[in-house]
Amino acid sequence: MCVSLRWLLAPLAVLAFAPQALAADVPQGLRAWLRAIDTVPTPDVLRRASKRCEHDLDAVARDPSEGIYLRHRAISFLSMLPSAEAESRLTAWLDKAPGATDAALRETAVLAWATGPGRRDVAKALPKLLPLLDDPVAGVRAATARAAVLVSRPRDARAHLVARLAKEQDAKVRAALERAITTATNARNH
Repeated sequence: MCVSLRWLLAPLAVLAFAPQALAADVPQGLRAWLRAIDTVPTPDVLRRASKRCEHDLDAVARDPSEGIYLRHRAISFLSMLPSAEAESRLTAWLDKAPGATDAALRETAVLAWATGPGRRDVAKALPKLLPLLDDPVAGVRAATARAAVLVSRPRDARAHLVARLAKEQDAKVRAALERAITTATNARNH
């Protein structure tokens, strides 16, 4: 009888310690915007959809049980919010250990950071992005090349991009670096 009771209780013990979805309590209004296709809300619309907008977007982005489309959208939406909390949460994706899991999400975060906080504070944009040119994940390096010229002074990035190109082995990253160098060369600094 003791053995059969153990077999009955074992599944319950597993369920008791099963991880909860990080984004389980995200409001449906925010989820609707995350699921939308070809529609981008304004920051005000996002804030009306969730009282804890930055927290909820980050929860969706970090929750592996969420669909990948929603996770990428959540990261992108963080870039639209001009708050210290949104910047901090987005920056955390850049600061993840090089080569960490969720590399595709880190690629999105690099581009989102460049179009959000990076454009809002040009002085810290390149210093924050340039170390990512040495990331062990090729996709993160390619995204960083694209991101470096999205900030408002792309010519400032040119020398760094040329230096990375000289040692880059990955063909896709080399192509991204070459495109970024061309953009930086043709850009006018303001």
